Amino acid sequence: MTMRDDLTIQLLDRIDEGLIYLNKQQEIVFFNEKAREITGISLKSERYHPAGRIERGDIVVLITNRFGMDDGPLTLEGLSKINCHPQALRENDALIAVGVYDNPQIRSVHRSWQQSELLDFLELKVRFIGNSLNCVIDQHEKRMDIEVNGERFSQSYVKAYGHMVVIDGETGQIKFFQDKGYTIRRESVEELLLGGTFQEKGNLDNRLNVDGMPLKQLFQSEQLFGELDRLYEAPFENKEKQLSFFIEINHRPMSCKLTVVYDQSFEGILIKFRDLSEMSGLLTERNEILKSLEQLQAGGQLAEDREALDRFKSLVGNSSSIKSVKYLANRATEIKSNVLITGGSGTGKTFLAKLIHDYSGFKGEFVEVNCAAIPQSLFESELFGYERGAFTGADRRGRKGYFEMANGGTLFLDEIGELPLDIQVKLLQVLQSKRFYKVGASVPTTVDVRVITATNQSLERAVQEGRFREDLFYRINVFPIRMPSLSERREDLYQIINDLLRQISKRMGMKEKPLSGEAFSRLLNHSWKGNIRELENVLERAMAVSRTNVIYPEHISMIEAHAEISVAQVEGQTLKARLDTYECEVLRSVLRESENKKEAIRILGLSKSTFYEKLKKHHLESELDN
Repeated sequence: MTMRDDLTIQLLDRIDEGLIYLNKQQEIVFFNEKAREITGISLKSERYHPAGRIERGDIVVLITNRFGMDDGPLTLEGLSKINCHPQALRENDALIAVGVYDNPQIRSVHRSWQQSELLDFLELKVRFIGNSLNCVIDQHEKRMDIEVNGERFSQSYVKAYGHMVVIDGETGQIKFFQDKGYTIRRESVEELLLGGTFQEKGNLDNRLNVDGMPLKQLFQSEQLFGELDRLYEAPFENKEKQLSFFIEINHRPMSCKLTVVYDQSFEGILIKFRDLSEMSGLLTERNEILKSLEQLQAGGQLAEDREALDRFKSLVGNSSSIKSVKYLANRATEIKSNVLITGGSGTGKTFLAKLIHDYSGFKGEFVEVNCAAIPQSLFESELFGYERGAFTGADRRGRKGYFEMANGGTLFLDEIGELPLDIQVKLLQVLQSKRFYKVGASVPTTVDVRVITATNQSLERAVQEGRFREDLFYRINVFPIRMPSLSERREDLYQIINDLLRQISKRMGMKEKPLSGEAFSRLLNHSWKGNIRELENVLERAMAVSRTNVIYPEHISMIEAHAEISVAQVEGQTLKARLDTYECEVLRSVLRESENKKEAIRILGLSKSTFYEKLKKHHLESELDN
């Protein structure tokens, strides 16, 4: 492969992937245009400023979403240069500050937030020495804005980032603004505050020439250079031909693939990489979809919306929140990206995942996995399978894992937040490379699987608490869909109840029974913390105990009694005592409503022996006699 061939270079420059070719000395031979764009060597900014440095009297406006963890990183010493001395500022806190450089007579204006505050929108709006400033960290959109006298400077981020604009103290003009790739240009907030120089920006003719430069002068990534060193040092015959993994380069998450290039002998390594922050494009697209929905409600339906409503009509309801879900789900069937479905227990996350699979046109199966139900010691073998004889007690024929079962289809990982950290690493690698090693295997298995995940917990909080890997969160959160709770779409309850009654009567082989108006009112006024699953259980129970052709309030009153055990009954009790109280109330209600013990056993779903044990435990034998 001749990397200097002009035609080859032209073609490689058009590839939508960063490409870097290193020779035997790990020096850069080729660096394509996409790699320059990703790393910030080549900037698309239409704004311009000349080279220079921050000088005494300049006004500095800076933002960091994670103090001490951004590129640099920013320190208290750097902040002191603008007379900024925030009290109780801790590592990982967000900070917005405005001050005058090297002038201890003028105090800065600043504000900080702890990550534990879990706020989506952080803002400092101030008038400072004649300048109108508005600084924002949008943690939901992953964007930082510094607005100076109406002129906005925006930067997108993924993890930890520092953003800065400098106003010339003499002319009042913009002297410097931060942009992507500042680590490579040695323009981090900290470096410039401590006297470093910045380069001219907005002139492509002056971009950094990297040809012949050792890669280590550009990139900061222990993992990348560890993998490169391992490949370079391995004997030629033992070198891996390809290696894919997920890394951070200059604090930005990247997917990376190393390919050994050789002719008669080892020639070098080709690095292909993508900036995963570009996945935010899908989130931007999602926001545009939601905006179009708002416009839609104001004036007429779009053809695409009608298609979504028709396709996903089994998601019963016409509220704006469920229409948004249908529209996003329809879009998810077209883009084939990873989907993360969030929402409370019982909202229908599994049902939605299956619908997305059904309409995506995959030939493979829909494989559902409840991560909370797998013992920790079995996660690896369950997800990836094992070879015969891999461990004591293993099936002699080996076994396929869930990934292999779902090949060509969809793997649905419910309760993804329950994955152990060591399995999270392996899952991340599979999502990145589409390859995995079965337990006991020496050859990888390749699969083509679309992964949909779901959770009822806050993964953002789990990331902050160290229970969930941040890089995995970004990987699965490409296209998020939130299932609303029943309390958020009460206008859909009438339709949902009628639809569930039809399903239940068909499943139970019973004639469909309508609800009386009072019974409907009782259901509509219930809180439904268990969402659709709770509602379905209530209706099925009411169908079972009702001996009339109509379901009346008394047929569902016992359910509300269960849900509304008074505080006085449980106050001061342990969790076990509270559960016992609840169990006793359920038993007593079923015994009163049932005609005989056989019916009570059937309704409760207990074995005969367990049923009598429960009666004895709660001293309810006399209730059975009545």
